[in-house]
Amino acid sequence: MTTIATPYPAVPSQPERAGASAGAAPPDAGADAFAQTVPPEQGAAPAPGAGSMPPMRKLGADAAARKPRRLRLTMIVLAVAALAAAGAAAAWYLQRPAMPAMPAPAAGASSPAGAAERSKAVAATIDGKPVMEVELAGLINSGADRAVALDRYINKVLAAEAARGRYADDARTAVMAAEREILANLYLQRRNQELLQAITDPQVADFYKANVRDEDYAAFKLRYYLTRDQADAVNVKGLLDKADKGAQAKLAPLGNAADGYLPFQGLPYGLGQVVRNAKVGDVIGPVMVRDGLLVLSLDEVRKGSKPELDKVKTEIRTLLADRQLSEELLALRKKAQIQLN
Repeated sequence: MTTIATPYPAVPSQPERAGASAGAAPPDAGADAFAQTVPPEQGAAPAPGAGSMPPMRKLGADAAARKPRRLRLTMIVLAVAALAAAGAAAAWYLQRPAMPAMPAPAAGASSPAGAAERSKAVAATIDGKPVMEVELAGLINSGADRAVALDRYINKVLAAEAARGRYADDARTAVMAAEREILANLYLQRRNQELLQAITDPQVADFYKANVRDEDYAAFKLRYYLTRDQADAVNVKGLLDKADKGAQAKLAPLGNAADGYLPFQGLPYGLGQVVRNAKVGDVIGPVMVRDGLLVLSLDEVRKGSKPELDKVKTEIRTLLADRQLSEELLALRKKAQIQLN
C-alpha cells in the first residue's frame, strides 16, 4: 500500500526542530521540487486552482486543488520539509520571519551624509544614558509625530531599565534571544543576497537542462474512490482491475475542472508522485491519505511542455541560493558541538 499523508510534509514545531538530527544530509531539491512549484505556461495545462475535491467523505474541502503558487514561496515550503529531518538550523532558516527593515531616515535626513549624522544624533538622555535619534525612526515612520514618538520611547526605555533591575535573570535571557534573532536574520539575508549574486547564468542553464522536464507539466484526468475501510479499498481495487461495472460506478471525478484535467503540480496530497509513472487505464492504490484510503483510475493524460528558460531564471536562481545557504548551515551544524538537554 502506498502512503501519502499530506501534499507537503508538515512544518516542524520548535521542539521538533530542536531534536532534529544534526548530521543528516538534505535531500536534493531538484526536479520534483521545481516541477511542483513552477506553474505551467498559459494554455499548457489548467491552473491548479481550476479543480477541487468534492466535499467531505470525498476527500474533504481541505484537499481542494491548490492555486498555482509562485516558485519562491512554495519552494521555501518544500525546502523546509526536506530540511526538517536534516537539521533544525536549516529548517528554521527557511521559515525565518522577515528581518525587520532598517528604520528609514527621519525627516530632514535627505542625503546619505545627513542620514548618517542624524543616526548619531542624541534625541534625549535618561539617567545619563543616550536615546539616539535613529531609535525613534520606527515610530515616526509609522505615522507618529516626533514629540509623541519621543515620549513613547522614553516610557519604553524606562520600562526596559526597570526590567533589568527587577527581573535581572529574565532580562539577560531576553536580551540574548533578541540579539541572536537580529544577528541571525542579518546573516541569513546578507548571505542569501551574496549567493544570489554569485550564481551564474551557466549554473542556471545547467539546472534547467537537468531538472525541468516536459512530463512535469502534464495534466491528468482521474477518478477516485475514498473509504476508511482497508478491506473495502482492497476489494474495490480488485473489482476495478477486473473492469467491474459496479465498482466503476462508484468512482467520482477527481477535481471539478471544466475539462476534467488536473496538472501535475495541482494534484492534491502530492499524488503527482504516484500518478506520474502510471499508464492510461491503470488502477492505482489503495493510497493512504489524510482522509482515508484512495483508489484511483487514470483515464487520460495530456502532455505538457516546460516553460522557456527565460521565464524561470529568477526562480531557479532563488532555489539554488536557498539550497546552497541550507548546505552551509548544515556544515556549520556538523562543526558545532551541540548537546541537547
